[in-house]
Amino acid sequence: FVVLLWRKINPYSMENVVFIGKEIQRELKRQGRSGVWLARQLPCSNNHVYKLFSKKTMDADLLWRISDIMDVNFFRLYMDKWERRRRIIQNG
Repeated sequence: FVVLLWRKINPYSMENVVFIGKEIQRELKRQGRSGVWLARQLPCSNNHVYKLFSKKTMDADLLWRISDIMDVNFFRLYMDKWERRRRIIQNG
């Protein structure tokens, strides 16, 4: 006897949110770079970069600069989440 439990997926749930600071931190680690390196590239203080890692959102201009410096399109993360959310809504 197998019981299947279905849960409705909420397109506005936290699993559909991009925590951009964590994504930047994850990518820095993947590239073998540090927050100190990013601070030198921006340029800004190390403290400022480490505060960015805890941010859920970020100014688009700053995200553009970080994307350019790290050679990663962080805006794509938002588009991927947006496309996923649209599919969830459309498929109900």
